[in-house]
Amino acid sequence: MKPALNIKRSKYLLLVGICLLFISVLVLIGWQFNIPTLYSLLPGITPMNPMTAMCFIFSSIWVYTYYSENQEIRKILPGIALAVTLFGLIHFVTYIYPIPAIRLDYFLYKEKIIRNHAPSLVAPNTALGFMLCGITMLLSPSSDKRAQITKQVILILSFLLSYMSVVGYIFNVQPAYRMGGFTPMALITSVSFIILTIGIMFTDTRYAFARLLSSPLSGGRMIRAVIPFLLIFPPIMGYLRLLGERKGLYPSEFGVELNTLLFILVILSFVSIYAALLNKKQLLTIRSNNTLEVNEKKFRTLIYALNEGIVNLDIYGSIRFCNPAFCSITGFDERELTGGNIIDMLVPNTGKEDFIERLKNENKNEESYRIEIVRKAGQLVWLDVKIRQLLDIDNTAQGVLLSINDVTEDVLKIEDLKAFTSSAAHDLNAPMSRIIALTELIDNGNLDEEQKELLGIITDTARNMSTMLRDLLQFSKLGAAQLDKTLIDVDTLVEEICSAYKTNGNCKINVHALPPANGDIGAIKQVYTNLVSNAVKYSSHNAHPIVEIGADTIGKRVFYYFKDNGVGLKEEQLKTLFTPFKRFHQQFEGNGLGLAMVKRIVEKHGGTIYAKPNNDAGLTFYFTLTPELNN
Repeated sequence: MKPALNIKRSKYLLLVGICLLFISVLVLIGWQFNIPTLYSLLPGITPMNPMTAMCFIFSSIWVYTYYSENQEIRKILPGIALAVTLFGLIHFVTYIYPIPAIRLDYFLYKEKIIRNHAPSLVAPNTALGFMLCGITMLLSPSSDKRAQITKQVILILSFLLSYMSVVGYIFNVQPAYRMGGFTPMALITSVSFIILTIGIMFTDTRYAFARLLSSPLSGGRMIRAVIPFLLIFPPIMGYLRLLGERKGLYPSEFGVELNTLLFILVILSFVSIYAALLNKKQLLTIRSNNTLEVNEKKFRTLIYALNEGIVNLDIYGSIRFCNPAFCSITGFDERELTGGNIIDMLVPNTGKEDFIERLKNENKNEESYRIEIVRKAGQLVWLDVKIRQLLDIDNTAQGVLLSINDVTEDVLKIEDLKAFTSSAAHDLNAPMSRIIALTELIDNGNLDEEQKELLGIITDTARNMSTMLRDLLQFSKLGAAQLDKTLIDVDTLVEEICSAYKTNGNCKINVHALPPANGDIGAIKQVYTNLVSNAVKYSSHNAHPIVEIGADTIGKRVFYYFKDNGVGLKEEQLKTLFTPFKRFHQQFEGNGLGLAMVKRIVEKHGGTIYAKPNNDAGLTFYFTLTPELNN
């Protein structure tokens, strides 16, 4: 199992693979075309063995494909790692038990190497390096912590082996790069091993030294800055010191003293620069924290000063913070509320399910609704609640912010008004029906024309009044009525409503395909009845009245629409279009309750309704029966 892909780290591995491949290919080109500079870097220095270059090519392929998402390609990784390990093991063992028959370098490149006066065998420390790196390649895919730490220990040993060889070349200390007096490790081979060990080290950075080395924290940044300095600066200083001594510029004792002094000065400079950077960063952090503290105090002062109740909940409904206004409205003090669950403390059983659904709602825009809660003393109060999700930088919900206003008095007034309206409409409907019945009993034969006209006015007025009372009674009941939602075949419903208008009158009604809707079938039928009646009525003065009914799907929402070519309205009139009893065209009959009823039904379903004037004539009504989605 490979660790999770890290894009930045995979780019580093890609760079390591390209570097190794580039070096190895240049070495092979050097051997093929007899260009010593390509396979030994400097004159008189041991060249990289051609088989060593081939092994580095295989290693570069392993590094390059380690993070590949192609599972077929990844199947070659264990084979490459095993081949590198066996190559190192075989060539190391043959220095102890000379068996030329099993040495590939001896068979493939012996003559060419001898002709160029180069060692014919892979160096024992090179073989050891490949053996160690191959073992770490085999351990790399493991998710076991012990395997990864073992891998890092082996890589550090391999790195030190290669680094000592480079330092040996710098100081001309042969034991550092010539193990046991046998074939020396080439300088270019040492550099390639350093690159390879660094690449393998970063294949998994979950544990130990690799984790520290790749950490984005201050410790990780410091060690990444110190290690290159410690690896590069001391050899350079030592080389310059030896160069001065060999040229007789100063005695050995003074060279040691000068080297020590310069090393101390450079270390102090490095530490001072890094300490200054840390101080600067800490100062910025302190200033940032002070600014945050000041802003938090301003925020709390503002929140505490609001008359509106504010509460912050986590995603489970537990209270993190609330202001005094919230405590006053609910009757609890802040200590009682903080850490408690708002659903258990305040929301009645009948409203808990709806409240939980609203807290979990994926709609990340602000939502407003009304809820009844229980105060500490047991009284029921009505609140206007606004819910706003709190998101982190990854746009993940971390909780919600609720603002509340006590509207109990307003609700009671509205309920009283509804009760009065319902009672008045009901009580007035009976005498109005009697008036209509009595006017129909009067014998028109004994009346003159003026009396007949007056009787007709009384009858029409009474009937209009009866219709208004019926609509008013229905309008007053909409707020308390419970919706019995089911899946509605809107096409069939609209066809049934429009059939009467299609056979009577000259209005042309075009009905397009209408998606099914989830709602109360009686309430939705009332919506379409009122809108069709409205569209036909206000288009009747047109020589060719046309009503178009259809639906548009935008994202996951369905917008039903009604379009007519009637008298229309001005933009400023649309603001009060759905106000009860509001009428704009007196030449048409009506009581101004039809659209108000439509709006109330649509909103009870969680949807919205609005109208736009058409460019030519009339209006287009749009409504949806689902809550607004997050954009």
